[in-house]
Amino acid sequence: MEGLELSVQELAYLLTLVRASGLPGVTDARLFPETPTTQKNTYSKGRELLEAHGWVTEVADHKGEYEVNSWLFGMVATLADPEVVVVTFREDKKGRRQVVLHYLGGEQIVELFAASKTSYRMGLVLGIEMLQGRLAQMLEVSDAAHRGLFTLEESTFKKVRSLSEGGQPDKAGKLLSNSGLNGAAGASLLQALSAPARGQLVVARQEGGQIVAGRRTQVYGGSDTAWMALRTTAGSSEVQVSACDASGLGVLVDAWVEQMTAKPQGM
Repeated sequence: MEGLELSVQELAYLLTLVRASGLPGVTDARLFPETPTTQKNTYSKGRELLEAHGWVTEVADHKGEYEVNSWLFGMVATLADPEVVVVTFREDKKGRRQVVLHYLGGEQIVELFAASKTSYRMGLVLGIEMLQGRLAQMLEVSDAAHRGLFTLEESTFKKVRSLSEGGQPDKAGKLLSNSGLNGAAGASLLQALSAPARGQLVVARQEGGQIVAGRRTQVYGGSDTAWMALRTTAGSSEVQVSACDASGLGVLVDAWVEQMTAKPQGM
């Protein structure tokens, strides 16, 4: 993935250039300063750094006129008004969470994440296949060594998960067995639910810089023994639990992106 690192001030300046009203999935207030003083300080510093790094340059033969690198400007425009936003969370064994966002607009996919407390990393993802690979990499899933697709009441699933996380696999296993899920698949699911590492994937639609609708799946465990859980339909009391691998994740993301970009009938 071809990319670059921008300071908070540089990104804030670029976002104001494209008149962004918000950055879907990001709650960093520093990117949208509100008072005249903070606006002046943030934008002047951002412009200064962009010029120093060669992203804003003087137009040849037009002294006093400047332009933003077209490659960079195009990515920021996609951040400001994407058709779909894909938000991926991954929590490691120590409870540290990493959040990576992908903004889809037309033929362009832009990846964004906080590289440090003072900067963001941004770059182009070259096509949907590369995006699927990035998501699988971040959620640490590969080709599944197991198969399984089950539907459980959400209340039952939450109890099984709580028992597994609390170190009570026997009780969790009995509850699963009573729900009709046992054998190798049940044992694999219990192992994934008790694993400290877990993730979440959200595919959402935005309006005015804010996420307004979306679909979500939770991912438990990793590698070839990962499982994912999602509600079958919005507002459903049931949870669909299935083996999670890179290809299945890709199919799911494709379907949700299509849902988020579908136009209402008659339009």
